Amino acid sequence: MLLLYRLLSKKLAYPVPFRPAKYGVFFRGTPVEGFDLGDEGPEEERRAMARQVLVHHSAPPDEAVLELTTTQPEDRVLIAQVEARRTLKDTASRVLSLARGEGAPLDPEDQLAIPCVDMAITRNYRELAGRKLKNAGARGFVVSEAQQDIQLRLDARGAEVKSSAHLGVACAAPPRAFYFTCPFVVLLVRRRSDEPYLVVWVQTPELLIPLAAPAGGSP
Repeated sequence: MLLLYRLLSKKLAYPVPFRPAKYGVFFRGTPVEGFDLGDEGPEEERRAMARQVLVHHSAPPDEAVLELTTTQPEDRVLIAQVEARRTLKDTASRVLSLARGEGAPLDPEDQLAIPCVDMAITRNYRELAGRKLKNAGARGFVVSEAQQDIQLRLDARGAEVKSSAHLGVACAAPPRAFYFTCPFVVLLVRRRSDEPYLVVWVQTPELLIPLAAPAGGSP
């Protein structure tokens, strides 16, 4: 068996850490840990935290798309509260369409409360087992196993993600051979009938057609 492995690991830190939410965040009525701009501390620090939050979309009271800027400018951390679409892909496309452009920095007087996320998920793609690979140069191989592990932590300091996936492939079973070289039976039956109208058991070569000698061959 051949094992293919892929690893993604990123640690995205905010230039200025946010403040842990003193009283937590009430997510659907449940108190959870979170982070905000804080009510105490130097005013300039609050302004610095606000500048690293870009508002791309705001439709009060429940819809918003924010971007938390990090020290890695090529990566974006988007936090969106929008109505779910039919699929997760459709929802992500909607968020990306709303997050076009540079966005406007959060006003220091605005309020912010984001829950902390700490998740670890393992997904086994059993539905892929037995599928044939269609890649060029991979003919004759099938998927024997496929698994993905995802870890995400989002807190006041930044976002950290680790994702690993492995794909096991094995040689496909060789093409089957159906050689009728032993006694066999022939049935003729109408499609919607349970009774054949002809059954022949072929036991000896007498019922078969002899192979003609090749043209020009020995008599």
